[in-house]
Amino acid sequence: MSELNPKEIFDTLNASHHLIYEYELFTTPIAESWNLGGLFSTFSEAIPKSYKDEDKFRKILALSTPKSVYSRKPSRLKDIVSTNIPRFTKGDELNTEISRYAAWALMKYLGENMIIQQEYFLLPGQDGNFDSSTEHFHAIMSKADQTVRIPWRANVTRCEKEINGILGTFNRGMPLNDRESYFTGLRRDINKILYDQKPVSEIRQEYNMCKNNGLADYMDRHLLYAYYNMLRRTIRDWRDTKFRQTYPRFVNIALENAEIARTSFRYGATNKHFTNQAISEIKSDRNKREIAFAKKYGLSH
Repeated sequence: MSELNPKEIFDTLNASHHLIYEYELFTTPIAESWNLGGLFSTFSEAIPKSYKDEDKFRKILALSTPKSVYSRKPSRLKDIVSTNIPRFTKGDELNTEISRYAAWALMKYLGENMIIQQEYFLLPGQDGNFDSSTEHFHAIMSKADQTVRIPWRANVTRCEKEINGILGTFNRGMPLNDRESYFTGLRRDINKILYDQKPVSEIRQEYNMCKNNGLADYMDRHLLYAYYNMLRRTIRDWRDTKFRQTYPRFVNIALENAEIARTSFRYGATNKHFTNQAISEIKSDRNKREIAFAKKYGLSH
């Protein structure tokens, strides 16, 4: 399947949407649904057969539902699953219609590459009604821009831990305080290059950052992704180097990649791509919205 841009994803999901009426004469819908084949057509991966199976969907619904929704009343999870389990027709699984909640649960289960699809289902139009307007699309994308920072920040954390491990090999036997100073010096030099000599203290003050949080906690999605790629390339280049692996060699690799990240950044000055909203706030907002969504749509269509 071909890769779709965000607007194409939005339009494809809208085209897969159906309103459900109890009788033909009734003009008020009692529920809404989405075509499973339409959902799968919004991403480029092959469709595993296991997703077209009732037992698999039971697991997906259970794993995606926030635990706090059913922690005090475990039977609620069973009710949510039974309410939203798709009824597949053998040999024609992709024509199955699934609820808003089941569609969101599937996209949540499929992970970070489905952020736009997740936000599409999490964020209905006004009053919970279906909405195909441009304003609705922009509202979804605004939330997606925030939410995507969560997995990318996690990727940065993993890379930073790996780099700390590399640096640690040069400092075995060194006192902890000296070791931390060693690491801090490299980070300071990287920041000078990456933020075009603007002091980190000024950046922190401008965006009112908590002093205990890392800079990456406040990067917007563009800078966070660039920073993640910089760290990933540094690790890759270090692994691939044919020279003797020394601390000066690692510093050269890291600073070269910092320069590449700054000069190849396509969104203006890197030091202007921070936000006042820390990643912890994004996580909190996301969790609250998922809990509210599960309570509202988990037991209704």
